[in-house]
Amino acid sequence: MDASIPVFEKPHPRISVLDWTRNIQRLQNEARLHRFESYELRQRANQLRNETSVTTRWDTYVNNELMRDRIFEVDSWRENQRFTREQVRDEIRALKEEKNATELHLESLQIPLMVVSQCLSNRDQRVPPELTRDQLGEELRKELHIIENSKRVLTDVCHMGWQKIKDLTNVFCRLEREIQNKDDCLMLEYHVKDLTRESSEISYKVDPTRIPPESSVDLWGVLLREVVVWGVSTNTAWWTKPPSVWEETRAL
Repeated sequence: MDASIPVFEKPHPRISVLDWTRNIQRLQNEARLHRFESYELRQRANQLRNETSVTTRWDTYVNNELMRDRIFEVDSWRENQRFTREQVRDEIRALKEEKNATELHLESLQIPLMVVSQCLSNRDQRVPPELTRDQLGEELRKELHIIENSKRVLTDVCHMGWQKIKDLTNVFCRLEREIQNKDDCLMLEYHVKDLTRESSEISYKVDPTRIPPESSVDLWGVLLREVVVWGVSTNTAWWTKPPSVWEETRAL
C-alpha cells in the first residue's frame, strides 16, 4: 500500500511572483528615498556646522579686535587720569606749603601791629597842650593802615587757599575712584578677552551687563572728559584770581 504524506500550509493567502517583485521594488524605492533624505540632512547639517564655525571664528576675531580697542581706550583714559591726579596732588602740596607760609607771615605781622598800636596809645597819653598832629603820628597811622590791610589781604588769601585745597581734595578723591574703576574694568576686559570655547565656568547669563538703557559709550566718554576737565580747571582756577588780589598780594 502506498503511504500518504501530510502537507501543512500556513493559513495565509498566497501572492504571485509578480506581486512579490513589486513589493521588493517598493521597499527598495522607500529605502533609497530615506537614504537620500538622510544624505541631504547630513549635508545640510555639515553646511550649517561649517557656516556656524566660520561665523563664530569671525565674530570672535571681530570681538577680540573690539576688546583690544576698548582696552586701549580705557587704558588711555586711566593714564590720562593718573597724570591729572599727580598734577592735582602736586598742586595740593604746593598750596599747603604756600598756605602755611602765608599763615606764618600773617602771624609775624602781629608784633609790628602791636608795636604800632602801642606807639599810638603812648602818644595819645600826652597832656592836651602836647597833643599835636605831627608827621610821626601820620606815619604811624599809615603804618597801622598798611599792616591792617596786609592782614586782611593775607587772611583772604589763606581762606581762598583753604577753599581751593578742599576743592582739589574732592577732585583727587573722585580721580582715585575713577582710576580704581578703570583698574577693575581692565581686569574684567582682560579676563573676557582671554576666554575661549574651551574655557571653564562659561554659562548663559540672562542679563550679564545690567546696563541702564539710557547709557552708552558716548555718554561714558563725556563723563570721563568732564572728570578730567574738572580736575584741570580746578587745578588752574587758583591762578586766575582777580588782578586786584594779586596786586595787593605782591604789594606785601
